[in-house]
Amino acid sequence: MGGEVLVLSQLGPINIRADTLGSPVGSVQFTIDGQVVQVENVAPYALAGDDEGDYFPWFPTEFGLLTLEATIYSGSDASGSPGDSKQVTFTLLADAVTPKPVP
Repeated sequence: MGGEVLVLSQLGPINIRADTLGSPVGSVQFTIDGQVVQVENVAPYALAGDDEGDYFPWFPTEFGLLTLEATIYSGSDASGSPGDSKQVTFTLLADAVTPKPVP
């Protein structure tokens, strides 16, 4: 996944989940453009959090070209050793932009 254009007005409420495989995970840290947005200590690991699998909607404050990164850590609250990390870059728009015709 990468390079997609997401238009919030067409999607409705969204959240992004990181699925992990392999060794035990203490936590997953989500960053957008290098800024920590969320740390989840219990699966499912979701960017906007959840209540026992009932996902909370994400209300982004930044739009345009974004890079989301999810990094696993061996300890809770992004402590211990960092493990695998995955990045995805996408364009986030609040509304669809319709190009104006050229006269």
